[in-house]
Amino acid sequence: MLTLICYSPTLLKLLTYRRGVSIKTKNMKKIILIFAGIISLLSCSKDENNSDSPNGRGCVVKSITGTGGDYDKINFEYDDEGRVIKIVDYLSDTKLIITTTTYTYGMDEIKVKSTSNNNDKERIDIYLFNDNRVFRSISDNGFVRTYEYDNNGYLSSIRWSSDDTNYDTNIAYKDGNISLVQSPGYGSYLATYNDSPRLPYTESLTGAFSEWLFFGIDDATLYEQGYFGKLTKNQIVSLTHDDSYKFSFTYKNDNKGKINSVSKILEYPKNAGYGNERESYDFNYDCD
Repeated sequence: MLTLICYSPTLLKLLTYRRGVSIKTKNMKKIILIFAGIISLLSCSKDENNSDSPNGRGCVVKSITGTGGDYDKINFEYDDEGRVIKIVDYLSDTKLIITTTTYTYGMDEIKVKSTSNNNDKERIDIYLFNDNRVFRSISDNGFVRTYEYDNNGYLSSIRWSSDDTNYDTNIAYKDGNISLVQSPGYGSYLATYNDSPRLPYTESLTGAFSEWLFFGIDDATLYEQGYFGKLTKNQIVSLTHDDSYKFSFTYKNDNKGKINSVSKILEYPKNAGYGNERESYDFNYDCD
């Protein structure tokens, strides 16, 4: 069994919280998966990634279907300005809606409201921004996150605060990609990349980095739209936690050369007591 640390109830709530979903206290195996989270996303950027739309807007993600991971199927809706205004996470077989998340954009804040159909609970988060960069987010459960950026425009640190919890996550970059993530008490995550443009939402979906920087796919959409500074450039290939467990990523293209699938293998140390785990996500784009 891979041993990490002891959790306070508040910190466990912070780690397992996802906006709009009731707090899930899963087994240690699942918590280890969550730990691998942070970078979150990757984008069909208008300038670089899969921008073959005739109207110049570029391709946007219409839906994502998962196998073996936390998400089954996610649908995205956009306004006339190309901003995400609604995300629906549901079971693809039964079409039972799990969570509905809506985005309301103001002059200096974004209101994100999520409703879980499992318990009819609603969660609201407010993101305050200046010059299109979020500098603080406030959740109705009492958590506050404060964001700082480096001189190159990349998100460099997050201060997590509540009544009894305060800690920082620090992010380092190399060649336009997140290379190292450090959080006191939880170790470091070292990432490597290839030279290909990134795929949207990859890290958030697969759990690589996502939970340390963002709270899942709904939070990650704001990163995709540039509200958390400059996006990283390339596809993540591997992510290693303090030389212990490791994530490996592979990608597939459709017959037009567009990246339409990512797969992840989670490799535990031999003495961890777990076998390797696999999950994959298929992407459907709108390029009109």
